[in-house]
Amino acid sequence: RGIKLNRNTGIVSVQDEFVPSIDNSTVYWIMHSPATDGLVISTDGKIATMIKNGKTYYAVIKSPSNAVFEKVDRSTSQVNYLSETASIFSNMMSGKNSINQWYGKLQIKLTGLVKAAPVTIRVDFVKNNLAVTPPLVNLTSWSTIN
Repeated sequence: RGIKLNRNTGIVSVQDEFVPSIDNSTVYWIMHSPATDGLVISTDGKIATMIKNGKTYYAVIKSPSNAVFEKVDRSTSQVNYLSETASIFSNMMSGKNSINQWYGKLQIKLTGLVKAAPVTIRVDFVKNNLAVTPPLVNLTSWSTIN
């Protein structure tokens, strides 16, 4: 994982690179956020608009091209597990997690990943949804210039 802040543009990039160890893998990229109440996902699923305390930020999917955002609302009554994993984790984590009524989730779900095929997930956080984000570069090639 790499996290980069460009002080000149104000763009924050979060990039994860990994190689699935089994065929037909499902992977979740999840971000907890207090801004899910006002969160709006664009019709193409590539941009999430987050508003909190009068400030607007945009999360923009840079990679992979087939990824889309999903929103999981916060809950004041139960631990906020993903619906498809609730039966597994609610038993496994019983008594270890508590209700977090202030945070929901912004997530990307990737399915059908191929064993040994490298995957890069990158989300850029910008103040302007039309901002030009830096090109996708492998973490090993990150520098202060790119």
